[in-house]
Amino acid sequence: IDNNCKKSYFANYDIKEASALEQVKNNKTPILFIHGDADDFVPEYMCEELYEAANCKKDKLIIHDAGHTDSKYKEPETYYNKIFEWVNLEYDI
Repeated sequence: IDNNCKKSYFANYDIKEASALEQVKNNKTPILFIHGDADDFVPEYMCEELYEAANCKKDKLIIHDAGHTDSKYKEPETYYNKIFEWVNLEYDI
């Protein structure tokens, strides 16, 4: 049994029926979306859809020319400044 099957079996759900959009609609925890506009694994429009569907406090950072998981390498100062700003706003650190 592969890991996805194990997770589906033990969590009592079908992985094919999982929907990030439906889950984010129910979320009440603040979310910071960070995405690269050159991501060819998870296209930027998917981040935009999640952002629009979120019914919680939210913000987003789109990094130009960043591929999948490349945002922190493409623009590290922008990336980390946004994270620290978000955490400070949310948790008053």
